[in-house]
Amino acid sequence: MNRKIKIIIVAISCLLLFSCSSVFQAGLSGTVTDSDSNQAIANVKVFAYTSKSARDADYQTWVDKNDIYSDFNPSKAYIPRATTNENGEFTISKLTWKTYNPEFGKTADYSEVYLLFYKEDYGLSKNIEDNIMIVSDSNNNSNVSQQLTSIYLYRTLNLEIRNAATNNLITDETFDLNVMIMDSSDNELEDFTIKTTITGESTVVLTIPKYKKIKEVAFDDFTVSLEANLSGSTWRQVEKDDEEHYYSSDSPISPISASDLLASDSTYQVDPIYMKNYEFTMPSFSGQIVFKDNEEDDGVYIWLATENSDASKLIIYSETCAEVVTERNLNGDNIALATHGNFSNLGRGTNQITWEPTNIITTEGDSHYGDYEGEYGTIKLYFIIDNVDGTSDEKYEPDLNDKCYYYELKSDVEDNPPFVPFVDDNTKKISDFGFTSIEED
Repeated sequence: MNRKIKIIIVAISCLLLFSCSSVFQAGLSGTVTDSDSNQAIANVKVFAYTSKSARDADYQTWVDKNDIYSDFNPSKAYIPRATTNENGEFTISKLTWKTYNPEFGKTADYSEVYLLFYKEDYGLSKNIEDNIMIVSDSNNNSNVSQQLTSIYLYRTLNLEIRNAATNNLITDETFDLNVMIMDSSDNELEDFTIKTTITGESTVVLTIPKYKKIKEVAFDDFTVSLEANLSGSTWRQVEKDDEEHYYSSDSPISPISASDLLASDSTYQVDPIYMKNYEFTMPSFSGQIVFKDNEEDDGVYIWLATENSDASKLIIYSETCAEVVTERNLNGDNIALATHGNFSNLGRGTNQITWEPTNIITTEGDSHYGDYEGEYGTIKLYFIIDNVDGTSDEKYEPDLNDKCYYYELKSDVEDNPPFVPFVDDNTKKISDFGFTSIEED
């Protein structure tokens, strides 16, 4: 065999030797945690690439959308993918690559791996290290420790809704609550509102976007306002004035600033939301008349009335519970202990009587014009007692000669307020109050 043939044979052998590729496999595992809380993040999608340019191209495609809140739709360039579990752990069992020049011959090799991490509320991130080195036929356990930063601000608002009159939590009504997040910067972020309900106490979790777009400044200049209402109700949200009284207001709670929220940890205690009622239910009245102190005080009609706006007329409520008849109370079987002229359940019955406060601020120009003063509503009530002195024009019908007991009802009064007996000394004729007529509501 001549020299030329030998050279050709050697060349072909070398070509065959170095043109054969080798395929290797390896595993990769790691953990993903939140950069603020160091807590594990579940359900993060992890994409692995053996080509840095392919990884970077997929990342750049997402960046070019210029919307940090957009979905990530990778190309087919990634090799495998995995998803983190509840402990933030992920495992990629088979990373496969091909090489013509194994680092350790045909028995072993190592490769650089490039990762992308995606979750809706964290956006898309590259692995922290420039590259990750994996060795073939190895699990490469815990080789990755990645931290992600949420693209949202999360804060839990602790809320209370209270009765301005009593400072008690309002637990017998469920209010609609609007939590409004408004951008006060020039980032042109859309304002948004969280709609929920509150009974007494509640919590609301705010999920506020930190950014508008990928390359723009952080969303850190916003306010949070609260607005409570009860559909079809007479409750209104109020604020405290300089004299410590509560009045209806267009902005009853000072907005919460971004700096205050950011300075808090995960929760923020909001000042109580105070409400004032503007319509009330008449309580049940019980009592006794003592004009004769005998059976003549029994069978006497009593009517419940209020005055009109200029205090010229008495207006008798039209509900059936606005009229009662006095009776004897036997106090058991002992007639000697019986009392006369007793009445009960006046003002409360099948048809409830509702009333609105009359202590309204009527001064033109007053900032609280149309509201009632302070925390309590009041109304002037008159208990008309029929013909107890025999001077009425007509028995069983109210007239100006009937006796009348005056009582100012306060909105915090419950059923059966303690009344002194109605007697001559604390009653007087309706006409003596200055009323000129009596009407039914």
